Parts: sequence; structure tokens; C-alpha cells
Amino acid sequence: MPFVPLDSVAVNKADEQFLSKMNEIIEKNISNVDFSIDVLAEQLCISRSGLFAKIKTLVEMTPNELIQLVRLKKAAELLSTQKYRINEICYQVGFNNPSYFSKCFQKQFGVLPKDFMNNKKIK
Repeated sequence: MPFVPLDSVAVNKADEQFLSKMNEIIEKNISNVDFSIDVLAEQLCISRSGLFAKIKTLVEMTPNELIQLVRLKKAAELLSTQKYRINEICYQVGFNNPSYFSKCFQKQFGVLPKDFMNNKKIK
């Protein structure tokens, strides 16, 4: 579900704030291909292992998977505006390989980016 906010999975206010802050940090670094778990953990003032445990508990995925999910959600948002070409969006959201981006997008949302974009034109 590309347009569901990340913090909607939180079960309490503290988790919601944590996920919201994490999402904000990832979005600030969305085009940075060198953005890492270490940078994220540092900006959240949590240890790397603490970050892994917290994210696994909250959303049942690894920090890398979560960063990728936020990037793909942003890509879906950009695709729906139809202002950019797919390869431009790929780089804007921190992927450096358009075919890998398409593969990840399809795996996450069940459609290729071009089909997602075409479906948005119809609606």
C-alpha cells in the first residue's frame, strides 16, 4: 500500500513518534545512495543493534528493508504526479540502477513503475 503512512502501524504514541522521526530522517536523505543504517541510528540517538531490535519489533523488517520501503513509497508518490520519468525518480529516491529499482518496486507493490504510472493516468 504505497500511500499508507509508516507511523500508522504504531501501537502507542512513543512508537508513532519514533516511526515518524525515522521516516523524516530517511526522507531528508532520500536521494543519498550512501545513507546507511549507521547514519540513521546516530541521528535517532540509538545503537545500531537497538535500531535493529526496535524496527524488527515494530514493523517486522530490517532497517535496510525499511529504508527501501520508504524510498519506494516516495517513488510511488512521485510517479503518481507524472512530472518525472521513471529513471529520474529512481535516482531521486536513492537507487542508482533503474532496473534494480523497477524490480524492487514490482516486488513491493505488485506492478512495474511504468504500469503504476499508466494506471494513474487512467484514474
